Amino acid sequence: MKGNRQRFTMYLHASMGLMVVILGTFGVLGYLKFGPLTQQIIILNLSDRDSHAIIMTVYATLCIGVLFTYPLQLVPVIEVVESLMPQAEDAKDSETTLLLKKPHPLPTWKRNVLRFFLVLCTAATAAGLRDEFAYVGAFVGAMGSSVLAYILPCMFHLKLHWGQVHWLVVAKDFSLIAFGVVGSCISLYALIWRWASGS
Repeated sequence: MKGNRQRFTMYLHASMGLMVVILGTFGVLGYLKFGPLTQQIIILNLSDRDSHAIIMTVYATLCIGVLFTYPLQLVPVIEVVESLMPQAEDAKDSETTLLLKKPHPLPTWKRNVLRFFLVLCTAATAAGLRDEFAYVGAFVGAMGSSVLAYILPCMFHLKLHWGQVHWLVVAKDFSLIAFGVVGSCISLYALIWRWASGS
């Protein structure tokens, strides 16, 4: 593994490029097939004329994927919430978190109760907004994904390497930040408009 560290950038760019090609091709082909009737969740476009076994297989694999990736998505939220909790003076648990790299402020049983409560809150939100869940997903994508994908990485890069990189790199970072902000605003506007119009 140590011998391949210098190839990390190449592997990262190759994997990200492959994902862009796969997802972009899937999106374009879906739109070419269904046109303006394309649903936000494209598997909803599958009709009863299609093979029932294939549709159920797609639904099952999606459920399995969500089941196994959901805990990974919730870990940063849990660790941030745990870091905000008051620290007990007699807390002896010194396990280090993945995100904040500092001792847990709460004993293990209290952390588990907090995690269980957060999972229940997200499950209740999903159940309560099940008919509007596509809008919830679109809102999270508009506000969170652009920040995580475009804005924060560039801001961190500028913060860590300000004055050490070429001006073209700085311009690239600022351009990506502007693209992320504009994309978030457009997505949020389109989401609010579609929600208000009931489309």
